[in-house]
Amino acid sequence: MNNILVISPHPDDLEIGCAGTLSKFKDNGAIIDVIITVRPSVEIHHGRNKEIVQRELKDAMTLLGFNYKIFETPLSQHGRPQLACNNDTITAIEKMMDKDHYDLIITSDPGDYHQDHKNTYNIANSICRGVASELWTMQISPYSNRNTSFNPNVYVDISNYMNQKIEAINCYKSYMTDKHINVYNGLASYNANTMKESVYAEAFEQKFRNIT
Repeated sequence: MNNILVISPHPDDLEIGCAGTLSKFKDNGAIIDVIITVRPSVEIHHGRNKEIVQRELKDAMTLLGFNYKIFETPLSQHGRPQLACNNDTITAIEKMMDKDHYDLIITSDPGDYHQDHKNTYNIANSICRGVASELWTMQISPYSNRNTSFNPNVYVDISNYMNQKIEAINCYKSYMTDKHINVYNGLASYNANTMKESVYAEAFEQKFRNIT
C-alpha cells in the first residue's frame, strides 16, 4: 500500500475508524491523502461551533501528519453543510485528488445510520472506478452500532498504534468523553480477537479488489 486515499465524512470519523491503520501504513512508507466531504460549518450544537471544530481538526491533522483537503460542502438555507451525491459533487471531489491511481481507498460504510456517511460512501464508490485497486469501508462508532450490513473481512493489528489513535481522538476534546474512549478501546480489543498475537485491531470491509 504505497498510495492511500481516505474519503471521510466529518472531522473525527477518520480518527475513530482508521487512524491506527493509517499511522501504521505511513510508518511503512505509504503516502496518505485525506478528503473530508463535510466541512466544519457555523453553529453546530452543545456549544460547539465552526471555530472549535476547525481548531480541533487542525490539532488532529498536525498530530497524524497526513495530507488533508476539505471539500467546500454547499450549505443549506440554515447554514449547515448539505452533502449530496450527484455529478457536481463527484466531479469536484475527483478534482481534489492528488493522484490518478490509489492502491487503496478507505471510506465510510453505506450501512451507517448517518446520511453523510451513506452519501460519502456513494461518492467514494463512484470515484473508485478505474482509480483504485481496493476499496475498504471503516467502522465508525456510534454510527455503525445499528449497521447490520457491515461485514468485516480485513483486520489490521494496531497494537503499537493504539495510543496514537486515542491521542488523535482526544484532539476533539470539546465533546469526547471518558465513555467514548472506553468504547473505542473496547472495540479495538474486541476486533483483535481475530488475530492470535494482537491486542488492538481495526476492522474493515473490503468491497472490491482489482489485481493487475
